[in-house]
Amino acid sequence: MAIKFKPPFSETRRRTGDNYIHREIFEIIGSNDFWDQIKDLVKLLTPYCKLLNMLQRDKARLFEVTFSIAYLLQFWESNSDNFLATQLIGRLERRWNEWEQPILLLSVILHPKYRINQFQATAININYPTFGKWLSYYYRAWTGQEPKCILREFNNFRMKDHPFDDKTYQQFKDNVLSYWCYVKDATDELGLVACRIFGICVNAASVEQLWSCMGFIQTNRRS
Repeated sequence: MAIKFKPPFSETRRRTGDNYIHREIFEIIGSNDFWDQIKDLVKLLTPYCKLLNMLQRDKARLFEVTFSIAYLLQFWESNSDNFLATQLIGRLERRWNEWEQPILLLSVILHPKYRINQFQATAININYPTFGKWLSYYYRAWTGQEPKCILREFNNFRMKDHPFDDKTYQQFKDNVLSYWCYVKDATDELGLVACRIFGICVNAASVEQLWSCMGFIQTNRRS
């Protein structure tokens, strides 16, 4: 396109009706530096686009949000542009501090495929007793009752006692919400909290689809 609309070197050679790109714009587009910067920009935006595509799915869950933040943090830590990396890591950390961190971390720990193994052994306060307290907190907040056996059930999950074993989860083909809905009947308290956590919608995709469907049914003319 730039070659097709390349401006003539002499303005006197321009014919009436000819369409040309302004010479300053043409020189920018025609330079190698411009396209090198575009390639660098694509490399920076590609991880964000992939993560957004994943998180905009109907079945996106909270643990995927946690993994997305961790991936972006590692991405910028390995970036050669120290100034830009420092700025964006700071933004990620500020956003992380604004969110409800325990529920995001519980979405990983209560996932039978990941559990606590995804965290470094040196991580502070990332252990089953600490998150047992948070499980008790959310049970109180969501039911208004004191937990009686949630820690015992959480320990059974930690030990992979049936139905918290890997073979049982594998039958659900990575559908963690369906798994916990099934396991819920085998627990008194833990299943309720897990179903609530994995049932949280991380985007508005399903609502937007509903409004789109309603648009075909309830139009301005019909209303």
